[in-house]
Amino acid sequence: MYNQMRNEMLTAINEFLSPELSQEIITVMDKIAKHYTIQKAETLPAIASGIPAEVGIYLGSKKIEGLSEKTLQRYAYCLKGLFIRLNKALSEITTNDIRMYLYEYQQNSGIGSRSLDGIRQVINGFFEWCVTEDYLPKNPCKAIKQIKYEKKQRESLTRLELEYVRQECKDNVRLTAVIEFLYSTGCRVSELCEVRLNEINHLTSTVLLHGKGNKDRYAYINDKCSIALSNYLNSRKQDSEYLFCSTRAPYTKLSKEIIDREFKQTFSELSARIGKPISPHIIRHTTATLGLQGGMDITQVQKMLGHASVSTTMIYAQVSDNAVQEAHKKYVV
Repeated sequence: MYNQMRNEMLTAINEFLSPELSQEIITVMDKIAKHYTIQKAETLPAIASGIPAEVGIYLGSKKIEGLSEKTLQRYAYCLKGLFIRLNKALSEITTNDIRMYLYEYQQNSGIGSRSLDGIRQVINGFFEWCVTEDYLPKNPCKAIKQIKYEKKQRESLTRLELEYVRQECKDNVRLTAVIEFLYSTGCRVSELCEVRLNEINHLTSTVLLHGKGNKDRYAYINDKCSIALSNYLNSRKQDSEYLFCSTRAPYTKLSKEIIDREFKQTFSELSARIGKPISPHIIRHTTATLGLQGGMDITQVQKMLGHASVSTTMIYAQVSDNAVQEAHKKYVV
């Protein structure tokens, strides 16, 4: 277990420290680690004393359903906060208890209505599950209506601004490949990090993406992306199973944090000039926006982006992979 942690840490620090300094840090860590037992943290968030056992069971059921560890941590945080503050048994919590908790939480934390409604949704989902599993006769949160908030329009780049981005990183073959891959596929940066070389089919210009909730989908590679990937792979000296990997041994997959940092370092001046934060996510928004502006059907865009909301699941099912690929060739160029 220690060796695994050691390799992950070495990969991370190699990205921004010299090999000599990285090795010195690892050497010191090796000496100190001899006096400790290293084990991987629990996958599920630990449940503190005083928190109903049902919370742990609920999180376990959500993990089985495929929720990510990040989402599970958020659920645990929201539910722990509620039960620690109220200090009541599960069956004693009332609608007014939850309503006052939400009010006080917003007053003390200063969070916006959108974030507060996210907490309400987590609490409501938990209590609804308790009713379904016969832990409670009714859901005390059900009577609390959705908290209204102003939905911000998602920012995207214009075609001209996208060209500025391309020009800004034209001498960086890896970053160019990252940007073209993000734009062509419309994928999330977390999905990009997981792509393996054997998941790309160059004959059909497709790539297998692993989305949220363990939901796989195919995305499509346009000509610019294909050229950028070819240039990057031809210049790459690292032997790695991942499409995008670190520059130093053991050549593990490129992390979201490293990509975010490289975006900030490369595009800080351009971001200030155009008044938009250039990030991996804005590239994803740009794919959707420019696709729609070019005439791509909205259901095809939803399928391409891998949105997994209940209200659109049936729409996705009616759109074939071939139809999405043909539309991608026509509009995302």
